[in-house]
Amino acid sequence: MEIFLGSLNDISLLWLLSTITLLLVIVVVSYCLRQVPKNKKLENLPPGPPHLPIIGNLHQLGKLPHVSLYKLSQKYGPVMHLKLGQVPALVVSSPEMAKEVLKVQDIKCCNRPDSYGMRKLSYNRKDISFSPYGDYPKMRSNYL
Repeated sequence: MEIFLGSLNDISLLWLLSTITLLLVIVVVSYCLRQVPKNKKLENLPPGPPHLPIIGNLHQLGKLPHVSLYKLSQKYGPVMHLKLGQVPALVVSSPEMAKEVLKVQDIKCCNRPDSYGMRKLSYNRKDISFSPYGDYPKMRSNYL
């Protein structure tokens, strides 16, 4: 009787482990398929190192991130596309390109994304820290 129960526990344990493994494989494959770009707009990105699905390029940044970014810029050029986790980032590492980005192309890359939480915290984006880019700051003083 004990031999039968012992083998039954081994079979159920094996079945449980195989089920968990199968579910994990399904989740990983579905996540990777979801990450495949559906449109061709992403092809206009600057060059950058290949990234992993969940952590992006975070594994390539060592204890000294500025040194790691310098080494990557030597290989991929002064403008690189990195993924820091799930967030895409544009890394500019030369003064000429920084001037181009911050002075000439500032309207395209200096606007802040809009979100519900940001609107609630900043009085519908009328705060100086969350106001959209423009000539006139959206901050109005109601106390004067």
